[in-house]
Amino acid sequence: MDAIDLSTIFLVVFSFILTIILYQNRSSKNTKLPPGSFGWPVIGETIEFLFSNPEDFVRDRMNKYSRDIFKTKIMGEKTVVICGPNGHKFLFSNEEKLFTVFRTHSMQRIFRSYQSKNPSLSHSQSQSTRVIRQPGFLKPESLARYLGEMDCITKELLRDKVEIKMYDFAKILTLTLASRFFLGSSERMVKLVDCFDDVALGLHAMILNVPGTAFYRANKAAVAIRRELIHVIKEKKDEISKGVKTQDVLCHMIVVKDNNGVSMGENEIADKIMGLLVAGYSTVATTITFLVKYVGERFDIYGKILNEQKEIAATKKEGELLEWEDMNKMKYSWNVICETMRLTPPLQGTFRQVLTDFTYAGYTIPKGWKVYWTTSSTNKNPLYFEEPQVFDPSRYEKCDGPIPYTYVPFGGGPRMCPGKEYARLAILTFLHNVVMKYKWELLLPNEKIVGDMMPTPQNGLPIRLHHHQNNFYIGAYQAAINNSDVPNLSQEDAVERDTLVYRSYIALSSYQLVINEIDASAPTPLQAVKLLALYLASPNNKILIKMHRSDYAEKQLRIMQQVDEDHTLTQLASAWLNLAVGGSKIQEAYLIYQDFSEKYQMTSLILNGKAVCCMHMGNFDEAETLLLEALNKDAKDPETLANLVVCSLHLGKPSTRYLNQLKLSNPEHTLVKRAASAEESFDRAVQTVA
Repeated sequence: MDAIDLSTIFLVVFSFILTIILYQNRSSKNTKLPPGSFGWPVIGETIEFLFSNPEDFVRDRMNKYSRDIFKTKIMGEKTVVICGPNGHKFLFSNEEKLFTVFRTHSMQRIFRSYQSKNPSLSHSQSQSTRVIRQPGFLKPESLARYLGEMDCITKELLRDKVEIKMYDFAKILTLTLASRFFLGSSERMVKLVDCFDDVALGLHAMILNVPGTAFYRANKAAVAIRRELIHVIKEKKDEISKGVKTQDVLCHMIVVKDNNGVSMGENEIADKIMGLLVAGYSTVATTITFLVKYVGERFDIYGKILNEQKEIAATKKEGELLEWEDMNKMKYSWNVICETMRLTPPLQGTFRQVLTDFTYAGYTIPKGWKVYWTTSSTNKNPLYFEEPQVFDPSRYEKCDGPIPYTYVPFGGGPRMCPGKEYARLAILTFLHNVVMKYKWELLLPNEKIVGDMMPTPQNGLPIRLHHHQNNFYIGAYQAAINNSDVPNLSQEDAVERDTLVYRSYIALSSYQLVINEIDASAPTPLQAVKLLALYLASPNNKILIKMHRSDYAEKQLRIMQQVDEDHTLTQLASAWLNLAVGGSKIQEAYLIYQDFSEKYQMTSLILNGKAVCCMHMGNFDEAETLLLEALNKDAKDPETLANLVVCSLHLGKPSTRYLNQLKLSNPEHTLVKRAASAEESFDRAVQTVA
């Protein structure tokens, strides 16, 4: 009897499933669905979508099925991809008519934990959006009030940097900015930057909540972030109860009520704030990282950006922070950012849900299906962008610009990214501050890019920042003068700049210029520089003092290393000390100069230092080559001429010409005096013998 019952139940269930399948197939035959493939059972084409390049995924199917539309199955959903500028226009024009926003299941699980705890208190999707849009937090007038603080934070985080992993720095910067903007504080969130990374990577992962998977890590990280946010929310509530006035998104979320007079619960606020922080930090950090990469590869573009930023800084008062009007003047800088987002979109695309059956390009898309919107069908398409693989910011300067709906990094229509202006300000503020202070080099120029939905450099894009002062330190004195025109400096920074400029003129023997330009009202550091110029301008006062106290020098070097062992001056001091000590230290000095020759432009100072090391090690041929290169740069440099005299003597070559040049250019040089003294002694000896 039991067996009969089980068999009957099985037949009924089987018949029911078969009926549904037949009905669906019948319906499908009556409906002209877009071309394409649903892939494997259950998982569809999710693996190809997530773990191959999304651009290739879209392009290959456009070529195979249709350039307008194709169907697929990703993230467990039957999905159509509407392609090209016409597809973008159709999608943006029909938001909330034919489509509505759809969050992937992983996003829903991570950012909507509150719904499972108390569904009756959860706000609707539209109410959630209004919380952010209605108060105008992301409108220009509100962002303008935050711009000064954004500028201060960026300046502080960029202070005294030498070698950094750009992606790690960009994440800390953008998470700090987003936390300060949305929460009013940043310290607690920045400590959780690794957790935010895990959440961002898990947003497009398959829901496999087992250890080792991206979704498991994201879920675990979300719990940690949510826990910390709850503490922040409680503290903010306490401040509000005490009458403390704050203007941030979190404060608004705490006090806002829905149409029924119900406030959001703490878990709901925490989830929504977490979503805002992830959106406000990850995509902006990606764009900043690739901006540094592309500009680092094109110093002609760097120069144009710097010139534009200098013009803006020149219009501002001393110490004045960036303002909204300044950002609107950064037209070329913004074109560079736009080109960065075209070549490397910070986010490949988003999903929509179909509200009702509709027809597009002759095909019917049923209600309940999903639509995947992506920039991949246009961004690198040669039909819309000439030489699409070339980084060319000038393409946006053309009168007509890109074809409408081909360049849409922030989407369009009612669902255009509300954080567009925030992202623009954050990236432009970073670009302004970094180029006004540094040049940089990519330490791994051919670094591999990984991560398909959210591209990132495999090693974090390590870069070496070169402060504009480095030109003076390495002996590139004319370059130090040429690059000194940095306006809008604080009084302290302006004095430091002028000090280096005048010391560069002194190094070039332009003593009278320094004496004439520094008047009695100049600050004390400049007065000291003037005294040095006066001292050196008098031939009778030129004295070379050598203490020969390498022990004192070593103590001072240790102090410098404690402050910053990678600083250019610290490295130079280390090389000089190693040369003075000699022995095995010569090799260490040589390596420092070798590193300088790879990092910086070759100057007489670097070439001479390297040549002296070679002579100590007995490599006189290499030393001669280096010194001749230095002589080509400056035929009157006394150190080069003196070292060539010594090197030539060791090689058995004539040195008289170099010695005569040295006598003419620097008659007070120690070597000249020693040679003259030796000649006098020799003449006296000859006379004695005679």
